[in-house]
Amino acid sequence: MFLTDDSGIGNPHEEPTVGDYEVEYLNDLLVRLVGEALEN
Repeated sequence: MFLTDDSGIGNPHEEPTVGDYEVEYLNDLLVRLVGEALEN
């Protein structure tokens, strides 16, 4: 997990160097991660 500047808000960030990635809104990501943690 890392932050991007896809929202256009704030100062620009460096481009990620991790290969392919999917952008999610932070609140959606947190809900998904908590849900996955509760399933285990």
